[in-house]
Amino acid sequence: GRSCSECAVGDGGFVSCVGGVCLSEREFVSEPPSDAAVIGGFTKSEIEQRLSSGNYSEIVQERLKLVDIPGKGKGYVAAKQIKQGEVCISSVPPRSNYQDRQEKLSGKGFRCRCERCVEESIVDPQLLVPCKCGKFKFSIAGDVPRQQSCSACQCQFERSAAMANLRSLEAANEFMRTHSAAQADPRELVKKLNPVAELATVGRVNGAPPNHLQSLQLLNNLANCHYFVATRIPGPHRKTSLGAFFDIKERFMTAYEANHGKTMQRDTNYVQSLHRVLMGDFSDKDKKKMWERKLVETCVWHFGQRSIPVGVTTDVHS
Repeated sequence: GRSCSECAVGDGGFVSCVGGVCLSEREFVSEPPSDAAVIGGFTKSEIEQRLSSGNYSEIVQERLKLVDIPGKGKGYVAAKQIKQGEVCISSVPPRSNYQDRQEKLSGKGFRCRCERCVEESIVDPQLLVPCKCGKFKFSIAGDVPRQQSCSACQCQFERSAAMANLRSLEAANEFMRTHSAAQADPRELVKKLNPVAELATVGRVNGAPPNHLQSLQLLNNLANCHYFVATRIPGPHRKTSLGAFFDIKERFMTAYEANHGKTMQRDTNYVQSLHRVLMGDFSDKDKKKMWERKLVETCVWHFGQRSIPVGVTTDVHS
């Protein structure tokens, strides 16, 4: 979604978010204005002014009120009508694919019909595998043929082979959560993960979907291993390892942003990844400024401040 995250509700109707559940009279889909803020439609400058004066709580108090919600107990609702584009609270993880989002939202009492969900109900981008010619995309969705052919170059695609590659990525990610991986030499982990990451390379024949969450997780694991090699193991490899970290992290972040769809919402992992990137030593000052700008914009949008709140990056430093 583009407003009120996934469900895009509002446009003059009474709108509220209660525990992530959106209650409204009407729906709309629109791009939030560039200066829209997270809480109640305050602009960036308004939020920054209140933050500098120590009155951040006013933002919540002026826009929300505690009421009894039938069947749900106490909850906060909007204190006044909210204009189009002002509500930007995610009801589900924006990175999730269509099916996962709908399953989570069904437990909250509604079915999302925002522009993003309508589009992805037809074709889920996280299940697509680009052809090597770049002019066609195959799919691993269960309702498509097992064997597919590119309409541009006639390249053949085997869904079962792509699924097998995806399972290899999943197995590697599972390994990275084990005690053995935590105790391993990060250089050995790089050797182990490199060939697996190739299975999700754009253009690989029968490759795993590059934007699938398992593909992104594998890239993130590999990038972080390069970072540990560069920062914790002395030697001439430092520059090369740090360069690999930046390259893979940028590939990861590009796909991660694409998975958030047509929304400004970002997950906590995205914020942590931006922070991780900025912990590195940049040789390209312009690229560093680009990452810094992304972090500031994300923080203002989500937290109403220009920096990451205390606690969000705890895991990054551990």
